[in-house]
Amino acid sequence: MIKHSYSFKFFEHAIQEAILRIAVDTQSSDDEKSYAAFFLASISLEKQQDALNLFISNIKNIPMEIRYILLNDSGKKPLDLSQAIKKLNRKTEKALKSANLG
Repeated sequence: MIKHSYSFKFFEHAIQEAILRIAVDTQSSDDEKSYAAFFLASISLEKQQDALNLFISNIKNIPMEIRYILLNDSGKKPLDLSQAIKKLNRKTEKALKSANLG
């Protein structure tokens, strides 16, 4: 009973709600919000892609380090079909080109 009560399903809604609350937080910096939401999305990544897409769609100015992790990891999981990942990839390529790094 305890295992079933505290499984991923038990926390799924709370994780998604926390990501949305982090996105609208005005007290934290963009980096703080990005890392907090990224770690929450990572918790649920094994079970559900929705939390990761929620993170990518709602957190602005995702640091390059997190983008790198997401874009390099997407080839190993079914995330490469995600529209959010594709959009993040385009944004990252554009940012790199404008910084003359790509």
